[in-house]
Amino acid sequence: MAVDIRENHPQSFNANDVAKAHTELTNFKTASKGQPWLNAELSSRLESLISALENKLSSLNQAAQVEKSAQNAAAKLIRKNERDAFSYGLVQTLKIPGNVHIPVYLAALTAIDIRDKLSEQASNQRIQDAYNKLTNFRDTYKTLEGFDVVSDILDNLITVLENKLLSLKQTAPT
Repeated sequence: MAVDIRENHPQSFNANDVAKAHTELTNFKTASKGQPWLNAELSSRLESLISALENKLSSLNQAAQVEKSAQNAAAKLIRKNERDAFSYGLVQTLKIPGNVHIPVYLAALTAIDIRDKLSEQASNQRIQDAYNKLTNFRDTYKTLEGFDVVSDILDNLITVLENKLLSLKQTAPT
């Protein structure tokens, strides 16, 4: 593997395999010190292979970080679009007054944060309040024309809160 990497062969390499090969070659070189057959030329060749593995591992790690950063940015954009679509649906489509849509929107944000694990643990009471607000809103306004604009998001967020409440009950000390 190290020779293929050093010679820039066009195959792809798994970061775990490269790390394993690096460790094995490094351990081999360390264990071989003092052996009569480990001359300067062989030591230099081993060092060249170890260096090739280090460089490849560094580039694989950088690529993984870039990919993770892109995935995080995409997930953040999706969350923002979901929040915006929900808010737009409440205000523009359903024409829900501010004294109703603001608490519902804040409850939805609580559910989104729980679902996406964006904040520290919300209190049981906060989760229960968010659940009550969203279910009461759904039950009160589900017959409005245009409710389908927010119904899927709302149902998903209610399910998130239901699941969280169930998991809290199961882990609560008895």
